[in-house]
Parts: sequence; C-alpha cells; structure tokens
Amino acid sequence: MPHVESGQVKALAQTATARVRQLANMPTMAEAGCAGCEFDVYNGIVVPAGVPEQLAGRIEAAIKSIATDTKVRQRLEADGFAVVTLPGTEFAALLSREVAKWQKVAADRGITPP
Repeated sequence: MPHVESGQVKALAQTATARVRQLANMPTMAEAGCAGCEFDVYNGIVVPAGVPEQLAGRIEAAIKSIATDTKVRQRLEADGFAVVTLPGTEFAALLSREVAKWQKVAADRGITPP
C-alpha cells in the first residue's frame, strides 16, 4: 500500500473479487476487463485434526477477540488487510472451495506437481 500511495508504483487493478476499502477507487480485474482473473488471499489459523472441540473453541474465541480489537484492526487495515472473522467451520468450507477451484485450474491447464 505505501508504494501505491507514494506513487512509486502504479496499481492497475486489484485481484480481489470485490473492491477493498483501502483501494476503493481502483477497479477489480473483472471491472478492468479481465473477468475470471480474481484471486483472493486469505489468512487464517488452523489447528491439527483431533484437537478437542473445547480447546478449538477457546482458540477461536481468542483469535476473534484479537482480530476485533480496535488497535489491531486499524493496524491490519492500514497495512491493506480487509479484516473478516469467520467461525472455524465457515473458514474450513471456504478453504475447501478454494482448493477445489485451484485444483481445477491446474488440472485444466495440465499443471502437475514437480
């Protein structure tokens, strides 16, 4: 963000499916004429399978508390993040959809792991 704001680089479009607040005047790839070129980036915290549900719930609550803290949120947003908190089950479903989408992209183009 600082490089764009300072004019050191010119950003042509954002790859998110919807405009992020920090770049409200910049078109998405679809708006710029490249529909299907969306690429959202997600950050999250996962725990190993088998972690007791009660512990996973405590971790989830702690993370939500941190992510919704005003100072933390302001800092993340200043760094260009769109802060969204999802329950673990919703984040898991999102990750599953994204993995399936990108596996199809790779398969359709004959891309295989090395």
